[in-house]
Amino acid sequence: MATTKTKTVKQEAKAKPEQEAQPTPAEAQPEEPTPETNETPVRKDPEQVPVHIALARVMADVKAVRKDGYNQHQRYNFRGIDGVMNAVGPALRTHGVLPQFTVELLKHEHVPAGNKTQTQVLLRYELNFLGPMCDSLPRPVVVFGEANDYQDKALAKAHSVAYRTALLQALCLPTDEPDPDEYSDTNHIQEQPQGPTAGQLKAVRQLEENAARCTDVAELRDMWKSANALGPAGDELKLKIQQKVKAIQDGASTASGESGGSGTQHPDAVEQDS
Repeated sequence: MATTKTKTVKQEAKAKPEQEAQPTPAEAQPEEPTPETNETPVRKDPEQVPVHIALARVMADVKAVRKDGYNQHQRYNFRGIDGVMNAVGPALRTHGVLPQFTVELLKHEHVPAGNKTQTQVLLRYELNFLGPMCDSLPRPVVVFGEANDYQDKALAKAHSVAYRTALLQALCLPTDEPDPDEYSDTNHIQEQPQGPTAGQLKAVRQLEENAARCTDVAELRDMWKSANALGPAGDELKLKIQQKVKAIQDGASTASGESGGSGTQHPDAVEQDS
């Protein structure tokens, strides 16, 4: 009995270290954080360059701001103040450029509009930029902001419009959209002829041949009207017809005078070009 008990104690003693060497999942130690998780982000100061160079880099980073806003009431796309600031803000912070503005309130009135009162605001907005070297532009960007509102948002709207416009103009930010003139319909534009057409020249020649053979003033008068309808192409022919009509009338007057007539002008004289 004593020998059996001693063997059992020895077996338990050998098994215990093995169990301690393999801890249960609940007692397992958490993994040590990697060096990457312990590293704190290092903030890099912007390069010390003049403000105009910093602004040029901001423009290169932003490039354009699309018209992502949409007005459902009036159905048009626009670039709102939030979209402009979301696009411009990170680039300004990266290059160490701080906007500085001065606002002058030009108009703040409450105007009756039906059963409500409308607030009308007009302000003058000057925007300049402070660069990483604490220098500024020689002249600020000057814009005007105007807004109307039936509650208390008119001043905030005018300020937002002015600030958005100043940023877009100062940084020359396009919409990055196709130019509408590239897709304009030019089919309705007809080129004006630079000279008489082949049809006009043919008609002039035909009238000229007929006028050369004609001796009747009434027929020549009709030919003159046809030549006048041809525009500049028939100007020379009209002059020839007028001269021929005058010659016929002069001959008729001479013959009438010799026979004792009054010598008055023929009643069928050709019309003059007005």
